[in-house]
Amino acid sequence: MHSWATQYRDTLSRGIKNSRAHDKELLKQQNDAARASTALSGADPTQAALWERVCQLCSFVNSAADEVSGGSPVKRAGPKEGRDLQRMRTLLLQLKQNPPIRRG
Repeated sequence: MHSWATQYRDTLSRGIKNSRAHDKELLKQQNDAARASTALSGADPTQAALWERVCQLCSFVNSAADEVSGGSPVKRAGPKEGRDLQRMRTLLLQLKQNPPIRRG
């Protein structure tokens, strides 16, 4: 019984340690995304670099390689969600290649 309790405490402490490390990494990623979003908010939408960055944040840049290899960068729940994702991907890639022209 004593060895089981010792093993249980060790397993529990490893789990807590791993969970804290994961939470710390997740928080770092969220902060990085927030900083990138703040930087993009003041950008000119006619710049191709803006749409390049948006596509990178959405991981659409490497999606063609994922589709060829059979992997999927996002989880799809059904045909409508897949269709919507494909539309969004197409629109963002078009904006990246041909940014809108500012009028006025």
